[in-house]
Amino acid sequence: MARRDLWNTRNNRDLYAGWYAEIPLADLASGGFGVGDFRLRVHRVDGVRHRNVVMKARLPLHRLKGPGRIGRHPYMLTIGGQEALHLRLVDRGLRARAKHALWRTAREIRILRTRNPGWRMRLAYWLTYPFLNSREIWLIGERSDTAQDNSYHFFKWIRTNRKRRKAYYVIDGKSPDHAKVAPFGRVLKLGSFKHRMYLLHATKLIGSYDSESYLVPDGYRKVLFLHRFGELVKNQRVFLTHGISYNDVTSGIDQRITSYDLIVAAGRQEREYLALEAGFGDRAVLAGLPRFDALRREATERPRILLMPTWRQWIVTASYKKAAGPAKTAFTQSEYFRFYRSLLSDRRLAEALEHFGVDLEFFSHYEIRPHLHHFRLDSPAIQVADPKTRNVQQAMKECSLMVTDYSSVFFDVAYMGIPLVHVPFDEEDFYGRHYKRGYFNLSEDGFGLVCRTVDTAVAEVIAAMARKFTVESPYRERAEYFFAHRGDGNCERVYEEIDALGDASAVTLGPSGPVAELLPAPEVAPLADAGLQAAAHTQEKGRWERAV
Repeated sequence: MARRDLWNTRNNRDLYAGWYAEIPLADLASGGFGVGDFRLRVHRVDGVRHRNVVMKARLPLHRLKGPGRIGRHPYMLTIGGQEALHLRLVDRGLRARAKHALWRTAREIRILRTRNPGWRMRLAYWLTYPFLNSREIWLIGERSDTAQDNSYHFFKWIRTNRKRRKAYYVIDGKSPDHAKVAPFGRVLKLGSFKHRMYLLHATKLIGSYDSESYLVPDGYRKVLFLHRFGELVKNQRVFLTHGISYNDVTSGIDQRITSYDLIVAAGRQEREYLALEAGFGDRAVLAGLPRFDALRREATERPRILLMPTWRQWIVTASYKKAAGPAKTAFTQSEYFRFYRSLLSDRRLAEALEHFGVDLEFFSHYEIRPHLHHFRLDSPAIQVADPKTRNVQQAMKECSLMVTDYSSVFFDVAYMGIPLVHVPFDEEDFYGRHYKRGYFNLSEDGFGLVCRTVDTAVAEVIAAMARKFTVESPYRERAEYFFAHRGDGNCERVYEEIDALGDASAVTLGPSGPVAELLPAPEVAPLADAGLQAAAHTQEKGRWERAV
C-alpha cells in the first residue's frame, strides 16, 4: 500500500518502507519457545534467489524492550549487538513461566555483579521498586534550565486545580527559573537521587521538548540512557510541543521516530497534518496549547514592537547537538546577521519610532543568544531583551506588533489578535537547509503582510504604527479559522486527554497500523538488478503519491 505518513522520515531514506506487517500469535507460538530474532526474506521476482535481512531497532524501540505479554504468553524483548532484535517467547505453562522468572532474576544479578555501566542506578531502581513501582508519577519539564513554556503552564495548572495528582517538575537547581516554579511544590532538582528514581519509575513523561534529551541526569545523553535503562522505563510519553508546527517537521517528529504516545495540537490544519503526515492518527489531539491560557494582552505605557526571529542551524550549533562541531557559516558572515543588523540600524525606522512614541524589543532565539554582542543598537527606542529577566510570553502579551521570520510564536500573537509582519528574507535557504515546507504558506495563509527585504519590512512596520496597530482583513479572518479553541480551557483539555491514556502500555497506545493510505501511483516497474518493485512517484497538487 502507499503510505503518506512515511515520506519524509529519516531524510527520505524510507522510500521502500511503505509497508506494515503483523505476525499472528499462533505463528509465533508454532515456531517454538526460546530466543529468536526477526528477519525479512526478500525474494527476487523470478523466485530463484532470496536474501534474509536482519531487522534492526531504531532508537525509540529501546523504550519498548523488556518484559511484556502477548495474549497469555510472557515475553522478553532485548536488543543486542548491531541493534538486532531478540525475542524470548515463553510458553504459558506454569513451569515455563517459573523458569523464565528465574532466568530474568539471574540476568539482573549478572548485570549488577559484573558492574556493567549504570549498575548503581539500576540497583537503586530495584531497591526502590517496592515503594515506587505502583505509584502514578507524572514527570513534567522543558529544557533542563527553563520553566516558561507549555510544560510550566501545564504544571502550574495541575498544582492549582488537581493538587492530588502526583505531578513533578524537573529543572536544574541552579537555574534562575527554579525559584519561579519552586513555590508550587513537587519540584525535582535535575540529577538528584529522587529525580533519577522517579525518572525510572515514572508512568508519564510530559514535555515541551524532547524529554529524554533534556530531563535525563548529567552524564547521560538520550541514546545512552535508553540503551542502558530502556527495559526498565514504563512511561507514556506526551509531547506538549513548544509551538504550533506548521513547517514539515516529520523527519524529527514522526511517530515512528519519536514514539510519542500523545501529541497536542492547537490548529485544525495542524492536527490533520500531525495525524496523517506524521503518523499519529487519533493520538494527535486538538486540545490547544497550555500556555495559551495565559495569553491576555497587557497594556504598556508606550506601544511596543516585538522583533522575534528564529534561528538557523547552519550558522549556529544547536545546544542539544554539542558534538556536531562548529557551524558551517560564521554568524557575522551570514545573511541572517546582515538582515537583522540592517533592520535594527535603519534610520527611517528609528525616526518613526521616535515620531510615534513606540519602542522596539529585540528578543532573540535561545540558540542565537551567544551572538547578541555582535549587534549594535544606536536608537534609544530599541532594546535587546535579557532572557534571564524577561519572559517570552510576557513580551508577547505586551507587544502591539510582532515582526518575525518563521518563528512559530507568531501563532501566539495572532491568537491574541495582535498584528504581524512576516519577514522570510531567506526563504530558499531556510526551506532547503533548516526545515521543509509544510501545510502552512505564509503568503497564502499567514496572519500579516509578507516582506522579503529590509525596505519593505520597514515600510510595513511604519504603516502599522500609522494605523495604530489594527489587524487588517484578510488576516483577521485567517486567524479566526485556524484556531479551534479561543480563550481558557486549554490546560484542562490537555489534562483530560493525558489522563484518558490510563495505564496502557506504549505498545498498546501506538498506531495499530498505517494511519493514512493513498491511491496507488499510476504504474510500478521492476528494478532490473534488485528484483524489487520501484516506487513510482508523481506530484499532484503539491502532494506526492508513492506505491511500494
